[in-house]
Amino acid sequence: MLGFMLFAKLPSYKKKIYDPEVSIDSFGLLLYVSEAEINDVTKTLKESGANEVKTVEEK
Repeated sequence: MLGFMLFAKLPSYKKKIYDPEVSIDSFGLLLYVSEAEINDVTKTLKESGANEVKTVEEK
């Protein structure tokens, strides 16, 4: 059991990003990109049919 918890990184004390709009009938992607890439990634996701693109800053 200890081995499982270590490899699964449980428990995790990192701050989690939560969005209540991500539910049973939708999903979210979490991408880590540089400031320079944000516009290109946003454009690509929208062109690929993304309903919404949100930016979350890491603190």
